[in-house]
Amino acid sequence: IDFLRDSQFHAGDGVGTGKDFTLFALRDGEVHFKVGANKKKYVTVVDAVDRSGRADGQPTRKDKRHAMYTPRAVQRAAAEEGMSGVEKVSEAR
Repeated sequence: IDFLRDSQFHAGDGVGTGKDFTLFALRDGEVHFKVGANKKKYVTVVDAVDRSGRADGQPTRKDKRHAMYTPRAVQRAAAEEGMSGVEKVSEAR
């Protein structure tokens, strides 16, 4: 994860420290940096979170927003092509 001459970061949960202050992950997951109550900086490894969607099959807020509004990149591309307006049909209602 990190190699430091002096330990500016301290090992938290799921992180080990080598002889030369190298921080390494003890398990697979996402790396999080946080500041503790004693103002020390900690590095932790937490299990990876599945962000693919909701378990009940309903669309997420992000999916609903993308269904309702046209992204700015698409609007800009349409404006460059000379189209006056882009309409997106919403079946979410």
